[in-house]
Amino acid sequence: MYTIGQVANIMGISKDKLRYYEEKGVLKPSQNNENNYRQYSLEEMLSILSIEFYRSLDLDFKSIKRIHNQSDIKDLEEILEDKRKEIVKEVDRLNAIVNRINKAKKACNDIERYLNKFSIRAMKPIKVLGEMSDFTAFNEFEVIHENKD
Repeated sequence: MYTIGQVANIMGISKDKLRYYEEKGVLKPSQNNENNYRQYSLEEMLSILSIEFYRSLDLDFKSIKRIHNQSDIKDLEEILEDKRKEIVKEVDRLNAIVNRINKAKKACNDIERYLNKFSIRAMKPIKVLGEMSDFTAFNEFEVIHENKD
């Protein structure tokens, strides 16, 4: 059996992190009745390694508990696939933001480059789908959103 200090040193993690894992319910060390110190067995140390691994995959504590309580590989695959989908969705969202930032930067560059420079060019015909009284006519924005294609 190991104390919390020994486990922290061996594992290279803080005592606070071990207490946090206990608070979250994913780690349950036994308690020494004589001095109330936490005692960690080899099994609990292996559990800490698995918790650290699953946290490195950004799994939440609910999923880690589910993995520890059920040894079904299909359940683990499902949890990992759900996390993968969540990450892909977040990456797509962040990529969309990057694209909008790039467009805004290009617009800034275009403004800087063409400011006070005029040219006359042919323009494709424009189909007017509605009118706006001015750009602050927010009650008219709904029509624009309906016709944005």
